[in-house]
Amino acid sequence: MIVELEQQLEKLDLTLNQFRDVAYRLLDQGIIVRSDSATEEALYDLFIRLAPLLTDYFDVLGIRLMHDDVFELVRAYPPNSTIPGDAEQPEDNAAKPLRKRLSQNEVAMLLALRLEYDRGIREARLDEHNQVRSSLESISLLMRQQLDRQLPESKVERDQLFANLRQLKVIKLASDFNDGNDLVWIRPAVVSLVADAMASANSTEQEVTHVS
Repeated sequence: MIVELEQQLEKLDLTLNQFRDVAYRLLDQGIIVRSDSATEEALYDLFIRLAPLLTDYFDVLGIRLMHDDVFELVRAYPPNSTIPGDAEQPEDNAAKPLRKRLSQNEVAMLLALRLEYDRGIREARLDEHNQVRSSLESISLLMRQQLDRQLPESKVERDQLFANLRQLKVIKLASDFNDGNDLVWIRPAVVSLVADAMASANSTEQEVTHVS
């Protein structure tokens, strides 16, 4: 199998190490966002060239790849996951990011972030990276009004929540966020995670209506 793969890579003027670099990043992080860094840009551009080979490789593992060429990101979904916009969904769609199940706090925050992101689109607040600038106060208000949920009271829990959401690449925080600035950038990757969040939360029909 390696020999055959190397032969196909040679036709693309690429190496096995380049193939592994992209595959390892998707297995480790579950997502590649081109605008994140020079490294992610290079990996994303490699993915574009390697997409058919990577898709076949991940199919063997039962992992499906979702490529969003508008927002220039690719996300890996484990077996039995729901992929937004995919008509062929598994019956047992225990949807979750590749590495771990979403917590209830993460689910609520993701839903609120998507609501705010959609509002930002309607109000033409997208920046050059398709991000929406908002505040923690606005997002917290949405959580209370639309989802009847609140942010964790403990600072430790809140910090862990923000760290997890940054790892999922759905938010960026202002550099002085912990010094009283609650500025948040909501990233386009939130769109591809909302279906996962709703499945994890067993959302009601009303919540589905809100985020559609």
